[in-house]
Amino acid sequence: MAKPFGFAIDLAALASRREYLKLEKWLQDKIAEHKDAFISACLDFLTHKIASDVSRRDKSVPLTVPLSIECMGTFLKILGDR
Repeated sequence: MAKPFGFAIDLAALASRREYLKLEKWLQDKIAEHKDAFISACLDFLTHKIASDVSRRDKSVPLTVPLSIECMGTFLKILGDR
């Protein structure tokens, strides 16, 4: 059974942006718990966010809430360590 991580990752990124969650610790815990399935979901999430950001430049209405530079850096740091 596939685990729907996308919503949880998006929610964690938003909570981190508002300083309600320590994203680095959360990502480390989830990777330890779910391993490759979670890493794959994170990569899919980042791919979707980047594609949405590129699409948003062509339109006046954003498709998703963009990731902050700090949040993107945290994802890349944690995923790069794997």
